[in-house]
Amino acid sequence: MVDSFGQSPGHFIREGNDFYKKGRMDEAIDFYNKAADGKYKYIADLNKGNALFRQKKYEEAITSYQVVADAADAAILLKSGAHYNIGVIYINQQKLVESIEEYKQALRLNWQDTPARENLQKALWELKQQEPPNKQNNRQKQPKSKMSQSQVQNQLDKLEQKEKSTQKKRADSKSNFGSSTGKDW
Repeated sequence: MVDSFGQSPGHFIREGNDFYKKGRMDEAIDFYNKAADGKYKYIADLNKGNALFRQKKYEEAITSYQVVADAADAAILLKSGAHYNIGVIYINQQKLVESIEEYKQALRLNWQDTPARENLQKALWELKQQEPPNKQNNRQKQPKSKMSQSQVQNQLDKLEQKEKSTQKKRADSKSNFGSSTGKDW
């Protein structure tokens, strides 16, 4: 699809990216909006969300990311990235339970997403830290979590087991293809 001036949605995204790199978020958003009807619409929505995030317009950014996350025809990596970005916003807003769910969804779509895995671990750890050692004295002071301490510990244990399994697979994969034994100079 080309507009009346001969510009394609890909052109609009490139222009938006140039403005984004220059820190001119309003102009970047304008160009991403122009690409919202083309075949790159989900890239445009994801990039628009990033620009809105940089402007600290978190709810608008979530809305933009959610378009990508909910789209049945969006590429898996774009959907995973959208969930990851929503998780980052929730972490910034101290919404740990919500961020954990978004990171989990990102990992369901792309199990190799290391930043999502690391942020999930940090969020689970932080949520565990909110559980007071003496629940009776601190129950009123701490914000209530939807997960119990045993559920958080269970999630951490599962995640640790999954990480060990992933590391073992990587190690096995490296041994199949050979690997360096260190510096050879």
